[in-house]
This record gives sequence, C-alpha cells and structure tokens, in this order.
Amino acid sequence: MKSLNQHRQQGFTLIELMISITLGLLVIAIASQIYLTSYSTNTIQKSSSDITASNIFGIQQVESHVRLANLGNEIRQIDNTTPNGGIVLSQSNAPSIKTDYITSGGSLSDRLTIQFRNVTGDNIFDCEGSGIAVGDSVIESYYLEDGHLKCDASQAGASGLTGKGGTLIKGVDVFSIRLGVQDKTGNTAYMTTADYLAFAGTKPVITSVKMGILLRGNQPITNVTDTMRKNFQVLGTEVTVDTTPNVSGNFVRSVYESNTYLRNARLN
Repeated sequence: MKSLNQHRQQGFTLIELMISITLGLLVIAIASQIYLTSYSTNTIQKSSSDITASNIFGIQQVESHVRLANLGNEIRQIDNTTPNGGIVLSQSNAPSIKTDYITSGGSLSDRLTIQFRNVTGDNIFDCEGSGIAVGDSVIESYYLEDGHLKCDASQAGASGLTGKGGTLIKGVDVFSIRLGVQDKTGNTAYMTTADYLAFAGTKPVITSVKMGILLRGNQPITNVTDTMRKNFQVLGTEVTVDTTPNVSGNFVRSVYESNTYLRNARLN
C-alpha cells in the first residue's frame, strides 16, 4: 500500500511567487507604456489630419470670398475712402457700418471686412451659406471668437451685421492679415491695418490681402514629457500661445499663410 506522502503536490515558494508577480507587473508596465505611446502618436496624427482638413476646406473658402472683394464696384482703385470699397476700412467705404465691424488689428486676432456685388450672372453664396441673387450686394466680416474663425454676413447693408457669425474654421488661435498695397510705380508692400491708416498723405491702392492663421488640433495630446510647441511666426510676427484663448493642455499647431490677389482691384 502506497503512503499518502507519495501523492503530496509541491506548490510555489514565497520567493517564486514574488518573482512571478514582479515579472507580471513589469510586463503590464511595458504594455501600458506601449499603449500610451501608440495612443499619443495616433492622436498627434489625427490632429495633424484635422489641421490639414481645415486648410483644405475652410481656408480655401475664405480665400475664394476675399478674392471677390470689390466685385461690382466701378471704382477699381480701392483705399479707405473708396465708396463701396472692397476692403472696408472706414465708414467712407460703408456709411452705415458700426466701428466694431471695420477691418482692424488686434493682439492675436485681426478682423477683415469685405464687400462685393454679385455681377457674375450666377447665384452665389455668402460665407454663411445664404444665396446672393444676381445684382445683390453682401458685406462679410471675418473674425476670431472662442477659438474659432467666424464670418458674419449681411445682404441688408452694413447695418445688418449682427456679430453672430457662423463658424468657418474650428481651432484657430491667431488670425492675422496684411494689406498688400501698390504705389504709383507698381511697387508692392504689405502692412498692418494700423500702419496703412497711419500712412501719411495719399494712401496707396490695396490690391491683395495676405492672411496668416495659426491652427490648433481638435484633441489635446497626453503622455508627453515636454509641452508642445508654443512659439510661432505668423506673417513675420513672433506669436506665443499660452493656453489662449481659454485652451489648456498640449495641442498640435500649425501656421498657414496665403496671399490672395483681389481680382477687382488694380493700380490703374
């Protein structure tokens, strides 16, 4: 008859159990780190993709509308005194406009207000998606609010601007413009709205608009050891973004710049 001791099973010792637990925790830690790194990489790629989408669709829409500025105006040499001038810089351009809606500069955000009349022969749309019948006029004001680029449009004259525009591009930290001007010899220069209005003597003719936009990804980036880039050059000006406007966390950001020539404005 066999003894009971011959059927006794051997278990883990305390040391073996501790080693097994430690190895298991190491494997979990490594797997977690790989997951977090992969998640951060995926988020960065998605944010970059979102920014690219904003470039393609939103900014091209803004450019296409700015290109129409001064359309339908018999006067092609536009400045801050041109009646119905395509770039609205004063009440001489649009008598009933409120001061807040005039093209102006700011610390991180400029405002660009344009106007044109539909003489294309086709029904076209304003920046808020409303149709502009042939022969009708529209005034559009582009501005930054709550971290988004918006546009307020009115087909009832400048007094119809309400300040409650629709969002064109989400995730914008900076919207900056420069007025492209030409003197009598055809030389071109770019200046801020303030510099243009302060220009002594006869103002040069405006023939283009340069825009600089600092775009922000939709999702904050987690699990990064260093903060994301905060310093950028926008139209030659150093810009430091520090949780503005009311945005905290790390975000992918990218600068987009373009120069839009006004088809309906010229030197002569």
